[in-house]
Amino acid sequence: SVSGPDFSAKLVFEYHPLSKISTVPGGTTAFRRDPIPSVLVLAVWKEDTEANTERGRRVAHELAQIVKGGQEGMTETQSLGYSNYDSDAVSGEKDSVPDKAKAVFAENYPRLQNIKKRYDPDNIFNNLTFATSPNDSTSSSLSLSTFKNLFKGDIVTPDDPDYTSAIDRWAQNAVRRAKFVAFAKDEEDIKLAIKYACDEKIPIAICGGGHNPAGASSREGGLVIDLSRYLNTATADPEKRLAYAGGGARWSTVDEIAIVHGLATVGGM
Repeated sequence: SVSGPDFSAKLVFEYHPLSKISTVPGGTTAFRRDPIPSVLVLAVWKEDTEANTERGRRVAHELAQIVKGGQEGMTETQSLGYSNYDSDAVSGEKDSVPDKAKAVFAENYPRLQNIKKRYDPDNIFNNLTFATSPNDSTSSSLSLSTFKNLFKGDIVTPDDPDYTSAIDRWAQNAVRRAKFVAFAKDEEDIKLAIKYACDEKIPIAICGGGHNPAGASSREGGLVIDLSRYLNTATADPEKRLAYAGGGARWSTVDEIAIVHGLATVGGM
């Protein structure tokens, strides 16, 4: 680990059940099944500044080079790191891997595309829009009082006693002092929150499970649409072997409903 008065970085070695992974040949599934442990670099700093962000990237890059240097037989795709992680920090160069998913999954990428087309043919998850009907009561600008009256969930502000818990996150460095935390109950609540934020020009953040260590689930001075309180739901269809998760679902919720039917799904950090 590396530490200082306002900065620290640690290596986390994730040893997966390799015997289970390696029993299935690598080309059997579309998702890569590399029988190797992964290493996660966790960098934390007190002040959210560009200098500290750059410092975090630099330290992560140096640690990544040390780890990669000790791995014999590592392929080029493996050396790029996990597809969701920061490729700039791994490579040390900005925008060095413009299409990281395609590079990481290599020959398996077309197979993943086919799965995407099968289960999301309309590309719903990349084309979410929130339309407001001209006859809707929210078609004109929303005042704060109207927003609060129409919103069915809970709206928490810094003056409320549960504000600290409302902005709490899995990673303390991801905590941001939002102006509003709107715990939405349904789609209408979400549309209301988005409209109010747009009308008032308040930046928006979406909180699902609140697990993102980079702080994407909150926004300093912004409006957080939090799905974890009322949309932490999941259902399973054992015949189709599919699970349907709410926007605020956590892995425990998904696992508990899936295991009843003898099902399970893969997940990542």
